[in-house]
Amino acid sequence: TALKTAADVLRTHVYDIGTQYQALFQQDDGPLVPWLNQQIAWLTDLLRAHILPEASQTAPGSRLPAASNRLDAASLLAILRQCTQASTALRRLGAVFLPAVQGLFDARLEQYCCELLDVALLTFHAELGRYDWVPSVALSGGGAAAGGGA
Repeated sequence: TALKTAADVLRTHVYDIGTQYQALFQQDDGPLVPWLNQQIAWLTDLLRAHILPEASQTAPGSRLPAASNRLDAASLLAILRQCTQASTALRRLGAVFLPAVQGLFDARLEQYCCELLDVALLTFHAELGRYDWVPSVALSGGGAAAGGGA
């Protein structure tokens, strides 16, 4: 929710400040451009810190990140939608940033799918371990040959 709020701040307040600056000073190359870059860098750094977990944030003995840093696919989608809306709004000021953060979302979604596959594989392995895989006499080759002759 904090990431959605940060993207919403960019969409509303930063956009308002930028449009008011352009209306008052009517210049495209003034201090607005570095200021917009700084605001976008703030959001990008925030997304990078919270979407992509670092190697130090993984659970001990596991590839999975700590539960406190996990984002599910629905949360990731909501944050991506807010970032898309913010980037679309800032496009009018010449500050499109969605291509810069798209890779973060792609990498996190790939990592999330890998985590789900790892959990499914571990669960499947545990379920296979519950059964005794000793061949049955009824399913052996000798039982089929005896039934075929009758």
